[in-house]
Amino acid sequence: MDIFRTDDKRVTKFIHDDLSETCIKTVYSVDYKPNADTGDVDVQVTDRNKYSVFISASSGCPMNCSFCYLTIDEMKFSSIPRDLILENLKQAIEIESRETDLSKMYVKICWMGMGEGILHSDTVHHLTIELLDWIMENNLALGLDGVDISTVLPNLPHERWIGDFARLNADLEVYPLNPNNKNVVNKESGSLIEYEGRSRFRLFYSLHSAIQETRDKIIPQAKSLYWVPGGLRRLEEKGVNIIIHHMFLEGINDSEEEIEALIEFMNEHFPHNELRVLRYNKHDKSDIRETDTFEQAACMLQGKIEKVKVQVSYGKDVQSACGQFIYNKAPELERFKISD
Repeated sequence: MDIFRTDDKRVTKFIHDDLSETCIKTVYSVDYKPNADTGDVDVQVTDRNKYSVFISASSGCPMNCSFCYLTIDEMKFSSIPRDLILENLKQAIEIESRETDLSKMYVKICWMGMGEGILHSDTVHHLTIELLDWIMENNLALGLDGVDISTVLPNLPHERWIGDFARLNADLEVYPLNPNNKNVVNKESGSLIEYEGRSRFRLFYSLHSAIQETRDKIIPQAKSLYWVPGGLRRLEEKGVNIIIHHMFLEGINDSEEEIEALIEFMNEHFPHNELRVLRYNKHDKSDIRETDTFEQAACMLQGKIEKVKVQVSYGKDVQSACGQFIYNKAPELERFKISD
């Protein structure tokens, strides 16, 4: 296994022997909110006493999204057995615990690494619970900060994922919640902690274009936008929060027509859901890059969509940000092997 750490040791990327990746972040929470009046992005930094574990559902990915480094690098897709994914995660967390005292922090589980977890929603459900039980039994967290999954919503012939994710959300009720989370409300019954307006499990839908023709070019194997809102609403009706992910790519989805279509899509189908705008990490082998007018595009959305947040992830120097994990084959950081 190869390990990469940022200079401040707050982001660690593990490349396992099966070539899947785990990323662990102990960074502060940062809220970036576009300001339509000034044209700037306001920044608020908060220490919520948490660490995040980013999980790969496979080695490589079958979705072939054009902007993803896995597609650009032509990385071979390979499924990973559930027990091996779990062993990879345990190994990464144990190693990280030698650098940081995880026992005094809350853990967030993020299915946002390699692969498309919704293709194996039953695995996501059961492995998440197995991992959390192991973390708690080994005193590697005080409790739970939440569980997130990111998906492009593949063109599946069934909706079993709705039931699996609803059951996962219910099963997470046994874990104590992070009192530092901004959604916390104290219950009158005593010291019990609950989140207001936020489910313990959340699904992040990667949109990236509200125009079907454009989306087909960016994410060629995803479910049609015609069917997406219905499925996501059915999951939402079962108590799971839906957040929309979006990126602005130069010359691809950054035109005025694209922005207007995005605004219309959000207001028609998800008027009260959060739109979270991601920053794109350019790959050296690809011409795809983030639009030069990113801040202007983000600010255009403010006031026209109810909830807009700009997501900027730490870890770019080890190329582990926003799930776009780019494998740097000649890193400037020290690289070393962990023996079996």
